[in-house]
Amino acid sequence: MSNFLKHYHKISTKVFFFGLSLIIISLFFSRFLISIGFFIILFNWMLERDFNKKRMLFNKNKIGISIVLILLIHIVGLIHTQNLDDGIFDIKIKLPFLFILVYGTSQVHTKNGRDKMLILYLVTVLVSSIVAIIGFIFIHDYIGLEDLSEIALVGGNIQQAYFVNFALVIVVYFLFFSGVKLLKFRLALYISGVWLLCYLFILNALTGYLVLGVLFLYHAFFLIHSKKIKFGLAIISVGLLVLLGFYFNKVSSGFSVSNNIHFQDLPTHTANGNAYEHDTIRWRTENGNIIDIYFCEKEMRKGWEKISELSYDDKDLKDQQLSETLKRYLSSKNLKKDSVGLSGLSSRDVKYIESGCANYMYTNKFSIEARIHFVLWQLNTYYRTGIADNQSISQRIVFYKAALFLIKNNFWFGVGSGDVVEESKAYFEKFGSGLSEKNYNRVHNQFVVELVALGVFGFLAFIFLLFYPYFKNRKWNDYLLTSFYLIIIASFLTDNLFETQLGMSFFTVFYDYL
Repeated sequence: MSNFLKHYHKISTKVFFFGLSLIIISLFFSRFLISIGFFIILFNWMLERDFNKKRMLFNKNKIGISIVLILLIHIVGLIHTQNLDDGIFDIKIKLPFLFILVYGTSQVHTKNGRDKMLILYLVTVLVSSIVAIIGFIFIHDYIGLEDLSEIALVGGNIQQAYFVNFALVIVVYFLFFSGVKLLKFRLALYISGVWLLCYLFILNALTGYLVLGVLFLYHAFFLIHSKKIKFGLAIISVGLLVLLGFYFNKVSSGFSVSNNIHFQDLPTHTANGNAYEHDTIRWRTENGNIIDIYFCEKEMRKGWEKISELSYDDKDLKDQQLSETLKRYLSSKNLKKDSVGLSGLSSRDVKYIESGCANYMYTNKFSIEARIHFVLWQLNTYYRTGIADNQSISQRIVFYKAALFLIKNNFWFGVGSGDVVEESKAYFEKFGSGLSEKNYNRVHNQFVVELVALGVFGFLAFIFLLFYPYFKNRKWNDYLLTSFYLIIIASFLTDNLFETQLGMSFFTVFYDYL
């Protein structure tokens, strides 16, 4: 055994890179294998021994130490937490911070090794996106815009979106900053970049668009210094903004009632002689068509039972009232809610309704207009009714309200590392939220979560420790690291990166590696 340990250093670097490669690949395919990858690296670090040298490297690694101290301030936050189990779970999620010190005390820092890992990451993103797209197109036949998070293999569309953005950064790095001249490799990179942009669009995550916008501005900042393109860039930018403004106005106009309806002239009976119900008070609309007029439940119930195996009184596959989904879907197509309207539905429409899709526009997986409409509909519904349930954008507004209340009442020291979720739930139960209990959650903003959990003192310490290494080493001219930091900051604004295994693994693997 002692002889094995003596000669282990000859293969330790290969073992380290195997563990690192396993983590990178598993970010897209398996949470379990991520943990295995970290254990391999930790075990390898222990078998390397030479702890005196590691201690010296540790003492010199002030940058790595500052990041690891983020874990310490969350441990301190356990002192006044009421829900200790959740607090300990929060600490477990953040244990990968220690990986930074393990890596920082290993002699594996080479540009060639880094570039190999970046290429591995890029290839993994491409493979996982191809697999996801195949499922998106051929397997999930009746998935609507509301369910795009299902196409990601691991972690949902939000986390995958900033992973994809980092892959785009890698593409730009190898094309313009690495000095690579091989034509075939450069052509493959261009094709990869186009593919990843398309995949990012399909993921349809607000975080993905925000990160992409931030990265675009970062690149434009460097371009605008060139006098030759400064004027042209300004013209193009203004032109794009004007076009986007016109397009947004066109889409948003779909929320106004499309026809001049005179309620006193509405017919009282269907073509079959059954009485209509006309609710002229609520004025709920779908694509500009009023939902609650031209409604005959007798014909709706009887007609639906003939075309679907699901009962009219059942829940759809999203656990929503199927009859309500049916009414909205018919209204989105400007069909009456009676036997005549039902006859206008295709078998494919029926499948979408059963799956919980309430607007025919959302069945078009590649429609930009439908995506904008979906967001506007959620906001319009929330501000008109106060209901945010099962609406990702509206729920975020409710989560922010809870967070602001908790910050106001726990400003100095926060609620504790393990109490953010429980205190948010308590707020929803006390003040109401338009959410069902299954959707109670904390705010989707890592900065705000830190402020709620740790208070203003802990929050300031968190900000300092996070950004100190970057500014201490004056890394703003480092394209990869700056882009990485921008992705982290942008993702913090719409997601809780440090509250998930995938997010923590992504950060810790690439932070010290770049």
